[in-house]
Amino acid sequence: MRGRAWTIGAAFREQRSGWWRSCRRKRTDRSGRQVWSWVAIDDVIAAIRFSLASAQLQGPVNVVAPYPVTNAAFTRALGRALRRPTIFSVPELALRTFVGDMAEELLLFGVRVAPRKLQDAGYEFRYPELETALKHVLKA
Repeated sequence: MRGRAWTIGAAFREQRSGWWRSCRRKRTDRSGRQVWSWVAIDDVIAAIRFSLASAQLQGPVNVVAPYPVTNAAFTRALGRALRRPTIFSVPELALRTFVGDMAEELLLFGVRVAPRKLQDAGYEFRYPELETALKHVLKA
């Protein structure tokens, strides 16, 4: 599967740890214009519960936040949330070396996904915007 949505929670904790945390650098691979669909972990759980309880929803449902961001915007928001500078870019080769095959899927490939079915069914996101989701996760 190509292009996964960032789950703000589980994947975020992984990103903050280890090499990423010590590096404190901006992950603007290629151009930084790749679109990242993301979702807060609390919204994942709530959307699954909503989907199971809703007779209106059938078939596959995209569980992503309604406002995707570019890689560059994600990096800036993450830097602000962590109060860390995001000055330098990490080269694609470094990402592939440290993250391996998942670098292409998670970091270098952008895809715009919309939660149309969820929204049409009346689901309201708790954290529709990246800044609020990051603040929430950092408080936990």
